[in-house]
Amino acid sequence: MELKSFNTQDVDVRYRGFTVKFHGPGQKSGSHFVIRDLRHNKRKVIAMSDELYGQSADQAAAYLVSIGITVDALMLSDFGMPHEVTLLSKDFATQLR
Repeated sequence: MELKSFNTQDVDVRYRGFTVKFHGPGQKSGSHFVIRDLRHNKRKVIAMSDELYGQSADQAAAYLVSIGITVDALMLSDFGMPHEVTLLSKDFATQLR
């Protein structure tokens, strides 16, 4: 099937992206993950919970929900950075804090 034309105005659903990247322990800090708001280029660093170690996407989603940002979808890519996932939200108003 050949795509003859595409108009972004015809897209019914728009999402705001948040990348979640795991960082292992370093000399100055323990394991943590970073949530980056791709729309506003802001980030939040959160220490890993011991009971959910290795589940940074789950912890990031819980954090976003706790500040009022719904998580509506998960974007998967085989070509992304290692230990990185993108969460998608229809919420364009609530700021990452």
